Order: sequence, then structure tokens, then C-alpha cells
Amino acid sequence: MSTYIIGDIQGCYAELRELIRKIGYNPDHDRLGFAGDLVNRGPNSLEVLRYIKSLDDPIVVLGNHDLYLLGIGYGVLENRHTHTMQSILDAQDKYELLTWLRQQKLVYHDKTDQFIIVHAGLPPQWSLQEVFTYAKEVEGLLAGSKFQSLMNNMMGNNPLSWYKNLRRWQQVRYTINSFTRLRFCTPDGKLDLWNKGPADTADAGYYPWYMVAHPTIAQNRVFFGHWAALEGEVERQGFDCLDTGCAWGKELTAVCIETGEHISVPARKF
Repeated sequence: MSTYIIGDIQGCYAELRELIRKIGYNPDHDRLGFAGDLVNRGPNSLEVLRYIKSLDDPIVVLGNHDLYLLGIGYGVLENRHTHTMQSILDAQDKYELLTWLRQQKLVYHDKTDQFIIVHAGLPPQWSLQEVFTYAKEVEGLLAGSKFQSLMNNMMGNNPLSWYKNLRRWQQVRYTINSFTRLRFCTPDGKLDLWNKGPADTADAGYYPWYMVAHPTIAQNRVFFGHWAALEGEVERQGFDCLDTGCAWGKELTAVCIETGEHISVPARKF
């Protein structure tokens, strides 16, 4: 049995199916995981969602584009048609797909093989236990009866720093932004949500989040996406960026957990 984790697909269905063929995925023996941003930018977000939903027990963590889809899908965010997800919004199985998406995780931890999957990053001041405490709170809101309140309160950049006296929805927003948007931060967890450049473009006092990760996080292998500008290169052992820019005309990449092998296919023009 092998487990393969795939980076940001962003609606690139043809590349996804080509990659799955290339890795020799066997549904009877293998498992697939996805590091978030399943949808948007690419041309076939509906097909991507339907396919992943059809898999037997996939590992899925949510990215910022997936949360954006939930926001417009449930009418909380304005549908400005600047996305490529209209096919999902027009689909007969729209709410079936959105309900499935709501049931997915923000962070996944495999205790046996000691690896973590998150879409963007993990705040450096949080231990592994704290990461999962805050992740489970938001996951419960996503899947539960307070989902609408979550959608109404999750958008925005503030707060950039974590304090114990933050109001609940401020805590939730910081948590979501960390797990789905983080690239650079200070060692005490102040977020920079604007810099999308390579690792060496950090402002003074800021670092790639993985360089200042909590020691209990660094005891695991960590797989993440969201950061195409890294081009798959991470200068800290044990941290692996799987976003290789498929939606930007580069590649879609998977990693085999058991061997560490990376497998990629080139992006197609759209």
C-alpha cells in the first residue's frame, strides 16, 4: 500500500488524471491525499470535485479557494464571476458537493507514519496539540449548525497576531488564515498575508513559516501547498511544498509518503 499526496490542483482535472495514471494508483491498495485548493483558476473544477468525492476515503485538507467556493456557493460572498467555478454553482449536485467539502479537514495528522498535511502553514507559537485543538474547532463549525455564522465571519485579514483575549470569531479568522493563507510570519506568529514571493523576499523580522515552526511540528514530516513561488524547493528538511504551479502553466506534483519520490506532470494550456 502506498499513500500519495497531491499538491494544488485548482481545477486542472486533465493533469490530475494524468498524474494519477503516472503514479500507478491502485484503488484496491493505495490512498490519495490532497493538500487543498482543489478548485478555481483551472477549467474543470466541477470534474475535480466529483472525482475526488468518488474516491474511497481520500485525505483532503481545505485551501483558501475551497473556502471561497463555500462562501459563494451558500450566498454569503458575492459571486463576482472572477473565478472559474461557475460549473459547480450551476450543477445539479452542487449542494451534495458543497456538503462533502464542508466535512473535510483543515489539518491532517497521520500518527503512524508521522506526517502532517496543511494547505498553507502552521503558526510557530502553536504546538501540535494546539494546532489540532484550533483546527477541530473550525472543522466543527464548518460541518455543523453554525456554518452560516462561520461564513459570515471568516473573511478578512485581521487579526494578524494571536492573543488569548481575542474574541471567538477573531480566533477563528486567525486560525483559518494561518492554515489556508500563511507564507511568512514572525517567530511569535504575526502573519504577513500579502507577500507571495519566494522565500528570500521576506520583510525584516519575518520568515517562511516552516523556518520558525514549533518543535513539536518539526518532529513530523509536513506537506503543504499554496506557495507556487517556492517552485517545490524548501530549505528545511522535513518540510515539503507540493504546490508546483499547475494553474500557472508549470506542473502538478505528487509525493509518495513511503518512498519520498516526487512525481510530476506538465500543465496543459487553457
